[in-house]
Amino acid sequence: MPYLVRRLLENGANSSFVHQFMNPQIPVEQVVRDPISSLNAEATRAGRVREPHALYGAERANSDGEDFGDPAALAALQAEVQLHAGESYSGGPIVSAAVRGM
Repeated sequence: MPYLVRRLLENGANSSFVHQFMNPQIPVEQVVRDPISSLNAEATRAGRVREPHALYGAERANSDGEDFGDPAALAALQAEVQLHAGESYSGGPIVSAAVRGM
């Protein structure tokens, strides 16, 4: 139990939870509320949380990135790596936007 408590208190989000839970003035229902539902409700109301593709607003588009939780995306990425596995690469300094020595 002491190890669990120590780990809880090492993380700021966890310690906030513990402090709220121990505070008799905060209802238990508020402490154990679903964080995703709360975030969605606040985002809808405030409109401040942006989708990943619109993270930077009109300034520039955010990269798509890879979804490492999607087995199909991982398989496609692994196939791409295997396709180039036998190739060799060399690098060098870039001077005046030109690659030297290649």
